[in-house]
Amino acid sequence: MSNLQPTEAIAIAVPVGLLGSYLYSFRFFINTFIIRLTDKYAEATNDKGLFASVILLPTLVSFALFVPALFVALYYGAPVIADFTETLSGGKIFHILNVVGGGLAALGIALIIKVIGKTEYLVFFLLAYFMTVMLKPLGINTVTYAIVGAIVAVIYAQLAHKAEA
Repeated sequence: MSNLQPTEAIAIAVPVGLLGSYLYSFRFFINTFIIRLTDKYAEATNDKGLFASVILLPTLVSFALFVPALFVALYYGAPVIADFTETLSGGKIFHILNVVGGGLAALGIALIIKVIGKTEYLVFFLLAYFMTVMLKPLGINTVTYAIVGAIVAVIYAQLAHKAEA
């Protein structure tokens, strides 16, 4: 639409994408506070409160974060975003967003396991998570982890079956 060459378009897309990824992590951080409302409304069986905390508030948070930031980013272009991210990179804000972004996925899965009631499987999740973190420098891909996970699951199933018999 802007009659840019593909290389110029990538030069704009990369900083905008980087900004979007950090805003995405920040959105998860903000939604952790909304989850507290969800728990409160669920205990009180408040349908309207649940609708607000599950649908309405996260949507408004996403809108408030993404629309203005990306509008400004696209309007003023890549140099503004590149300068902004360069100013903040290596600082505490990006470090916090990286930690929160990585930890929230783990916390979410752990909470799902807890809610389902299968706390005996939590050890497998923790093993996979910490293996991924510890072995990150090796550059192991997700397929390899999935294969190792499948092997561990089969071994666990076989041992559980023997224990029942």
